[in-house]
Formats: sequence, C-alpha cells, structure tokens
Amino acid sequence: MSPMNNRLLVPRSTTRGLLDLVPGAAAAYSLRSLSRSYADPVVTVRRSSDDDEAPFTAAEVSDGTLAAFCGAGDGFVKQWWDQSGNANHASQTTPGYQPQIVSSGTVVVEGDRPSIDFNLGVSVALTASVNTDGFHLLFVGKNTKVGTNGCFFEAYGTARHLVFLDPDGDLSINTPSPNAIGKATGFSAISLSFFDTSITAHVNAVRTADGITAANAAAANTSIIIGNDSTLGNDFGKISELIVYDTDKADLLDLITGNQMWYY
Repeated sequence: MSPMNNRLLVPRSTTRGLLDLVPGAAAAYSLRSLSRSYADPVVTVRRSSDDDEAPFTAAEVSDGTLAAFCGAGDGFVKQWWDQSGNANHASQTTPGYQPQIVSSGTVVVEGDRPSIDFNLGVSVALTASVNTDGFHLLFVGKNTKVGTNGCFFEAYGTARHLVFLDPDGDLSINTPSPNAIGKATGFSAISLSFFDTSITAHVNAVRTADGITAANAAAANTSIIIGNDSTLGNDFGKISELIVYDTDKADLLDLITGNQMWYY
C-alpha cells in the first residue's frame, strides 16, 4: 500500500477517471488513464540499447510491455502525453535531458505505482505549451534529491512561477520571491491554487497555506516545465501525475485529491 493511501479519508473506488469527475484541465499528465475514454499512449519512451522509440498506454506501462521493450537496459521519456484533449504534450527531444522510466529492465516505481525519475544529476525536464492566467496545479510525487532543492513545476511567459520542494520537505513558490506554502515529506499529493495574487496550498488534503499574497499571479503563462525550471539547474525527484487547470477548482478539491490519494 502506498504511504499516502488512507482509505478512511478518501473515496473507496470509482469506475470513472479523474478527468471524468473533474473535466476541463488545461493539461493532464499521468501514468494511469485519467478518463474512461482515453485510449491513447501515456508516454513515448526511448530505450538505451539502440535509441529506438515507442509509445505505451497506461496498461502497457504496468503489464510488462514497456519493460520488455527496454530489455535489460534503461528507458527514458521523450514525451508525456497530455490526456486533457488539448494536445499539450510535454516533451524532451535531447536524449541526455530525458527523465527515466525504466532502470535496468525494471519500471521505476514510487510506492506501488509507476513513476518517472527526474533526479539524474543532469538538466532533466519536460516542456509543454500551456496557456493560463494563474493556475491550479495538482501534483503527485516525491523529492528524492539529497541536500538541495528540486523544482517540480514552472509556469512561465510574462513572469515565472516556480514551485520548489527541498529535501526537508519545505514547499515553496517563487513569484518571483520565495513564499513558503507548507511541508510535504515523502510521496505526496500537492494542490496549489494561484489566482489573483493569492496562493492556497494543500498537502495530502490538509490545508498548509491560505491567501498568501504574491506577485504576478495573473501574468499570462505560455509554457510549463515539469521536473525542473527554465534554467535547467534544479531537477526534481519522482513524478507520477501532474494536472493543470486554468480555473480554480477549490470547490472540487476533495474530489480531486481524494481520487489521487485513493489511487496512489
């Protein structure tokens, strides 16, 4: 059982995906299918043995198909497919900067679910074109770095919004100055709402920050970076899911976070 999984707190199960329950995401990345209708791949992977590439569905990530494709070698994510329907796929065309999903023939996991490892000691990142004015970010992952911060998300355009998690679990957003927004130790589900200069944050369904005033919230974002920042100097740890809404979903937060905590 995953360390975040609390079946007394969250819904027992659902036959509907998260995007069936809460549609309208600007971008949605996961290693599970987020809706019943989604049948496309979730990742395109490059294997280390010969640099061959292939797309894989959520089922194929979990059922051994991906591991078989990589053989005894490693697999790296070239593209994380956007399941929102907006085709805002997150990609990395430079092989040396691609995050890892298979290590020596075994799919990377965190808890008991597949995950993507950005902590490779290099400038690892996935980038997508996503337009938002403010954002509500729903994230599942863990900082596995030692002794240094990791940036798991940046939205940028006319301003930069960077979300960091340090090795002690201190969660912060730079907007452009750092704002402490809570504590997230271990594998966590993080919700961050940033609209109209106000930040509200939850970690594993517990509110950690509410109404913190910050600059540049309404600045237009044209792109996002997953697993690093735009300087490529703060790569992160493991990420299993990251969803971006361009409207505040505070009224549906229990449903969204509950679904993530139930699954992970």
